[in-house]
Amino acid sequence: IGILQYRYTATDICGNSQEAVHTITYKVDNEAPVLSECPEDLYLGCNPDEIPEPPTLTAHDNCEVAEIIFTESPIDSNGCLRTITRTWVAVDSCGNQSEVCEQKIYYTENDTAPVITCPEDMMLDECNPESIPPPMIDSVAVATSCNGEVIEYNGKYYMLTSASGNWPLINAEALAVGGNLVAINDQAEQDFLLAAFGSDDTLWIGLNDVDTEGTFVWTNGDPLTYTNWSAGEPNDLVPGEDYVVMNWSANGAWNDFGPGRPDFPEGGYRGIIEMDIPPYTVSAEIFSHDTVGCEAVLVYEYTVTDICGNSDTCRQTITYKVDEEPPVIAECPADIDLGCNPETIPDFIPPVVTDNCGIMSLDSTVVNSNDGCNYESVVTWVATDSCGNRSIECVQRITWTVDTIAPVIECPEDLFLGCNPDSIPPMVKPIVTDNCSDVTINGSQRTSTDGCTKIIERTWIATDACGNSD
Repeated sequence: IGILQYRYTATDICGNSQEAVHTITYKVDNEAPVLSECPEDLYLGCNPDEIPEPPTLTAHDNCEVAEIIFTESPIDSNGCLRTITRTWVAVDSCGNQSEVCEQKIYYTENDTAPVITCPEDMMLDECNPESIPPPMIDSVAVATSCNGEVIEYNGKYYMLTSASGNWPLINAEALAVGGNLVAINDQAEQDFLLAAFGSDDTLWIGLNDVDTEGTFVWTNGDPLTYTNWSAGEPNDLVPGEDYVVMNWSANGAWNDFGPGRPDFPEGGYRGIIEMDIPPYTVSAEIFSHDTVGCEAVLVYEYTVTDICGNSDTCRQTITYKVDEEPPVIAECPADIDLGCNPETIPDFIPPVVTDNCGIMSLDSTVVNSNDGCNYESVVTWVATDSCGNRSIECVQRITWTVDTIAPVIECPEDLFLGCNPDSIPPMVKPIVTDNCSDVTINGSQRTSTDGCTKIIERTWIATDACGNSD
């Protein structure tokens, strides 16, 4: 506090005088107030239930209690990113102002469901499979409504930011969704990013030298083991080139860049977010599992839920055959005996076959054989359905005899019994042989007289099974 005193003396013409003191008090204060600790920026994720109330800050001043002025900006929207800026400043009665305390609150806002793409439907080749493929969660493709397709590589998940702007804003979106701007650790990862996001758009990455000029570090703390600078970069061309973009030149090359450059685009750039876990969860359950006839249909339903709580579903169908019932040969053709010397041998006629599933093959094997004059053709039919079930065998035989040779008779020699024989020898069957079969022998005799001579003529006829005779 400053005090200024004026002393006034009044003297009249008679020499009488009187004194008076005039005091002026004023403040002397050129020292600004100091705010208490400034709150850190907040990253609230997606669709937060509420925005935290601003904290109450205090300030101290060398002279008196200062007034604290608080302001909160309207919500700024950029893509799905939302930003609230809060400021505090302390002002004392002399108008001295503290440094401005600024807190930013970042979150994303999204009420649109992600897009899920199911694994392809499957038709299993195997019938009656012992096991059915489980849900193929790793084959589900997901595109978020804010950040587009999420691509997995080497255990990490990558997507573009929804917002475009300067590096701090883009980095804020990465942090708000639980990730970081990408750290590129080798040529393979660089090649992946080029294949995934292309080389046409300039994109922010997580490399920066904000803390120490010329010492570039990754925001996620990874060591700097790989670089892909454009020729002549980094060069800190203008103050504030503290951040790095890729796709500045061919092959995705990098450049240090910042908003102080005259060629910095009005809308800024998007960035690549890298996450240890996907920004969504995928679950699967059996939606239905039915069998109609011989066809079983299993339907998996996959549900994806993003970090904002939005969800989408898709279904995958797996079809396979269930058939343990063999085909049935309804009526096996009867055996056929063609007799002797048939002019033609008929073709085998396939049997009638039925199957519960209706798809089958009918296979046959034919074996021809003969035993002397006896011939046999044997066909064996087997029906097999598409699941490999086999019917009981059906066997049909066609038999016939080939014989055009007559039996051979060894005829007894003629007998001369002399005069008045006491008896006539009985009729004895001759010895007969045949090349093929048993023989039927029929004998007869005829007696005739020629003077005193009697003649008995005995005749035998041998006939085989094919009618050949002698």
